[in-house]
Amino acid sequence: MHPDLSKLTNKEREAYQFLNTHQQLISYMSLRDIAKQTHISTATILRLITKMGYKSFQEYKFSLKEDE
Repeated sequence: MHPDLSKLTNKEREAYQFLNTHQQLISYMSLRDIAKQTHISTATILRLITKMGYKSFQEYKFSLKEDE
């Protein structure tokens, strides 16, 4: 699912770019790992995932694994 990029904050756009670029790795990373790697708070990443239409980080990771 893709959010309306014009409605995202700069940090959310950065996180979105990271998530899209590293999809194969994301399914094996924790939310904290992603936050550390991107220097973006876990709360911002969770807000982005919600804007992408997922209810939780786990649901997002599950959808990535299904797509593989």
